Amino acid sequence: THNRPDEPLVGEVIGQRFSIKERLDATGQSDVYRAEHVLIHKDVALKVSRTGLDPGDQVVARFQRVARVATQLNHPNCIKINDFGLDDRGFVFLAMEFGAGKNLQHILDKDGPLPIDEVVGIGLQMLEGLGEAHRRGILHTELQPKYVMVDQSTGTPAVKLLGFGLGQLMKGIEAGIPGPSVIGPDAGQFAAPELLRGIAPADHRADLFTVGAVLFYATTGQLPWPEAADDPRSRIDLAPPRASQVRTDGAVTMGLDRVLSQALDPEPRRRFSDAEEMASALRRALKEDPDEVSTVATVHKTFGRYKLLRTIARGGMGEPHLAVTQTLPGPTKGCA
Repeated sequence: THNRPDEPLVGEVIGQRFSIKERLDATGQSDVYRAEHVLIHKDVALKVSRTGLDPGDQVVARFQRVARVATQLNHPNCIKINDFGLDDRGFVFLAMEFGAGKNLQHILDKDGPLPIDEVVGIGLQMLEGLGEAHRRGILHTELQPKYVMVDQSTGTPAVKLLGFGLGQLMKGIEAGIPGPSVIGPDAGQFAAPELLRGIAPADHRADLFTVGAVLFYATTGQLPWPEAADDPRSRIDLAPPRASQVRTDGAVTMGLDRVLSQALDPEPRRRFSDAEEMASALRRALKEDPDEVSTVATVHKTFGRYKLLRTIARGGMGEPHLAVTQTLPGPTKGCA
C-alpha cells in the first residue's frame, strides 16, 4: 500500500472516466468529490481513498465482491452506487448518485430536534431502504445522520441512505485491514453494541439499533448515551434510555418511546426481528383510529412557506405512504 498527500484532486481524472470538479467532504482517509463522467457528462459523488493498493491485494478482491453486490441495490430510499474500481495508482473509488438535498445532521444542526411526525416519516423511509438492502444480504453498519439525505426540492420530502455495505469495508481499506472490522468515530456514537465489541458477526438487527439511535437523536437533539460520547464502548451493556425523559415537552408519545427503547436494546434478540416489523411499530405508535391507519402530519418550512404533508401509512412497507400535499401560508423569511 502507499498513500497520496493530503491534497484535493480537483482537476484530475480518476479511473480514466471521472473528472474531479470540487471536493465535498473529507473523512479521515478518504475524500468525497463532485465529479463528471467524461463521456456522458453526468455528475456523480465520487469517494476516493487516500491509500493506494496493489491490484492483487486481498482487500481489493473483497472490495470488488462487496461493491458488486452493492451496485445491485436499486431502491428509491437508497443512494445508487453506479461504478467502482481502482485508478492506475491503486486508489479505490466509488461513484454514487449525485442527488439534491441536505443530510440529516445538517438539518438537525440548523433546526434542532424535529417534530415527532417528521421523525416518524423519516424513519419509515429509512426502514424501507434498509428492508430492501437486508433482503439482498447487504448490511450498512455505519448508518448515522450524515448518511441520511433529505430532499425537499419537490415539495414531498424524500429520504435516501448513503453507504450501503461499504462503510466498514472502506474503513478497512484505509487502515490496511482485510475485512469490515473498523468502526469510524462518528459511526461509533450510533453503532450497536455487537459492532463495538467486534467479536461476533453482526446481522441486520445491528442496523435497526442504529435507526433507533438516529431517530432518538432527531427526536431529542441528544445522543442516546451522551455520557459515552468519548468512549462508545462504555455503554455497551447499558439499558436504553427513554426519549420522553430527555424531550419533556409532551411531544414524545408512549408508542414512540417503546419503539425507540426496543430498537436500542443492547441484546439483539430483544430488538425488532426485521425492518418491516419496526416500521409497523412506528405506524402503530401514531395510530389515530381503530383500523390501524395512522395519519402523519408533517410541517416542512421551505422558501418562506409551510407545507403540510399528510402521510397515510397503511399496509406493508412496499406500499406508497406519501399522499396529499397542501401548501399553507407561512413566514416570508427563511428557508430549509
